[in-house]
Amino acid sequence: MIAPLLLGLSLEPPTFPEVEPVEGECLYAVEVDPEIQGCSGLLIPTSYAAELLAWKKYGEGLAELYKVDTTVLEMRIEALEEPPPWHERPEVRRWLGRAEGLVLGAAVGAVAVYAASK
Repeated sequence: MIAPLLLGLSLEPPTFPEVEPVEGECLYAVEVDPEIQGCSGLLIPTSYAAELLAWKKYGEGLAELYKVDTTVLEMRIEALEEPPPWHERPEVRRWLGRAEGLVLGAAVGAVAVYAASK
């Protein structure tokens, strides 16, 4: 259980790509006038959009690197949700233990009676 954790920690995360500014882009975000274009919006510099896409790609790389394989965990949960077989239920085991103790006590008593009669 600790081995996958250590293996995951030993892997290096993907490097974050550097985004270069694009020539001729706006230096800051500008609101688009609805009277000119017919709709309102926000015009952002191209390098901002490229940086957001780089962050998205970086996040997807991290998610892929540190993805947890949940199939084993799901199988364990399913096994816990199934009812146990009849002979593994606590009530059955208690009664079997009581019967075993009764038989063992009777055997010890029989041996004691037999040894005392000789």
